Amino acid sequence: MVTRAQLLKALPPFQDKYIVIAEEQEVKRDIIPEMVDGYKAFERFYDKIGKFFESGTLEETCEKLYAFCKENIAYREETVDWQTSALPTAILEWGEGDCKAYASFIGGCLGAISRATDTFIDWQFCFASYKRWKRTPYHVFVVVNTPEGLLWVDPTPGAADMEPRHTIYARPYDEYIAGVDEGGELVYTIGTTTTPAPVLDPQRVALLNSVSPGLGTSVASAMASLPEGNVKRFLRDMYSAGPTPWAGIQAVIKFLQGRTYTSGDYWNGETFMRNILGRSDIQGRNQVPDSMVPISWEFMSAAYGVRMRTEGDFEALSRSTEEYLTREPTETAGITSEQAERARRILLGPANPWNNRNIKWDLSWFNAEPYIYPVPGGAPGTGFTGTHPVLGIPFVDGYPVEDTATDEYGLPVNLQGWKTFLINNKKYIAIGGLLILAWWLTDE
Repeated sequence: MVTRAQLLKALPPFQDKYIVIAEEQEVKRDIIPEMVDGYKAFERFYDKIGKFFESGTLEETCEKLYAFCKENIAYREETVDWQTSALPTAILEWGEGDCKAYASFIGGCLGAISRATDTFIDWQFCFASYKRWKRTPYHVFVVVNTPEGLLWVDPTPGAADMEPRHTIYARPYDEYIAGVDEGGELVYTIGTTTTPAPVLDPQRVALLNSVSPGLGTSVASAMASLPEGNVKRFLRDMYSAGPTPWAGIQAVIKFLQGRTYTSGDYWNGETFMRNILGRSDIQGRNQVPDSMVPISWEFMSAAYGVRMRTEGDFEALSRSTEEYLTREPTETAGITSEQAERARRILLGPANPWNNRNIKWDLSWFNAEPYIYPVPGGAPGTGFTGTHPVLGIPFVDGYPVEDTATDEYGLPVNLQGWKTFLINNKKYIAIGGLLILAWWLTDE
């Protein structure tokens, strides 16, 4: 059995080092980037101790890490206004930490094992909220994609009995953002990891191939050819290991199963490949592989802010918002006339597939006017979830995470957040109103 003493012996001397993430916690802006960047910063430390947890199977390795944290790192929650990220030596020396300490330690060791064995281990940080009315996450744990399925590795007391209501997934970046030298000092360097993650999770490739032969392979190939940026992050999120972003693409797959794409679907894919991906060689819808169709649905819907799936959607919207909204009512359900009017102005501006057919579009064209939420997903009845391809920020169910921020009591902190709160809790608000009315009538 691995002990804290063994690990501390393998590490540089303890220097009580930690990084203050923020004196006032803000999940999206502070804790999520720091957790991801901290993984890279503390990488060389975990390289010295990851081997102690390597086991015969990935599941056994995760069980070993889980058991060690349970037995050797006591849970101590940090206050909302004081959040830190500690070196592994500090976590082990103190023998205590909160969920960030558990996730950092487990993720750090998994990364070290991956580098040492030259074997890709598909894991992510899962930032979660367990309250229906609180979208902003306040807990983090590690999710590992194993041959047996997704495995949640969370030693936090009581976590096994809880189900997240809202989640954001973050996989550590391939580039070094910061580093820590052997003396424990923070330094900044540039480089790449020795074992970069595949652009698309192999299990996702297999699943997509099972839906349509060659679909997953084509998606992976297309993603690999793209430069880093919002579009690539959008695609990576759509097909990532986390269940929340993947849920959007599952809805698309469910919708398209047993369905043949129309000529208008391929036209949308053609526009996406030529004008967004910059494939000037794509000059006809017959050149568009099936794999590009559902991706173009998600992208165009997120970019324009209304559901845009076929050539008919574009043509109808170019003529009038009323024609667009009434053309396919099941597909435009929930989309407001204000959203359609905004999208029409964008469509008739630079982001016009007829006037600007043969150039690569500037993504800022789509953001000429503020988005009106919720932003729809590619499949009917869904809200966009993942990294928005234009704004470059995470969305959940059609809303940007930063616009759904809540305070310590779970209440929204801005106007958009209140709108989201009221929409998501209208049933409970109505029931509460009836109870108050009944009490008032009885009291009279």
